[in-house]
Amino acid sequence: KEVLTGLADVIKSLTFPVTMHWAEYDFEYIRPIHWIVALLDDEIIPFEILDIKTDRASRGHRFLGEDVTFAHAKEYEEKLNEQFVIASPQKRKEMIITQANELAEKNHWIIDLDEDLLEEVNNLVEYPTVFSGDFEEKYLSVPEEVLVTSMKEHQRYFEVRNDQGMLLPHFISARNGDRVKLENVVRGNQKVLTARLEDAEFFYNEDKKASIDQYVEKLKAVTFHEKIGNIYE
Repeated sequence: KEVLTGLADVIKSLTFPVTMHWAEYDFEYIRPIHWIVALLDDEIIPFEILDIKTDRASRGHRFLGEDVTFAHAKEYEEKLNEQFVIASPQKRKEMIITQANELAEKNHWIIDLDEDLLEEVNNLVEYPTVFSGDFEEKYLSVPEEVLVTSMKEHQRYFEVRNDQGMLLPHFISARNGDRVKLENVVRGNQKVLTARLEDAEFFYNEDKKASIDQYVEKLKAVTFHEKIGNIYE
């Protein structure tokens, strides 16, 4: 119990490049804190942050779940699971990997679940449901590095390849929710990706209008440091 009271210091020590604060409080935090569950067996560990006192009540998935109360700490994962929140990051990760591999096997795709991207996606969802989407084949004329960057870094999608390692006009992603109305989610994601790829195609074609030498020459106008020189040098 003495150790767990230190949770308050752990929470306050969490850092993030962009922080917020609330009302008259000086404490800056990563995300708004609406409730804190802190239990040792069936006993509440007493402390507070801002005006939030620890308790035994939490909330499920925003759209699929309901409020939940824990009589004992051992109920935590099971009761949250019933409210569409998979509390264990390992279990969420396994769900994403299993569902993605099933999709790949069904469609005869080869996927490489980039570990960094997988870690990020895993921490963006509470209840992962993996799905696939498509984009027009015409975008495959753009270098695959550009397409993969658009999918991975901008949209958090996994790219899809054939058994020869060639990029295919599909992607795999995970939503935070169940399979209800999943087709709407797929359409929405395809629409957003199409806009990204339109931009990528446009800038790639614009860049091709000049040579590398011309771009290097332009670096003379880009300052590296006002007392040292320019990027060209």
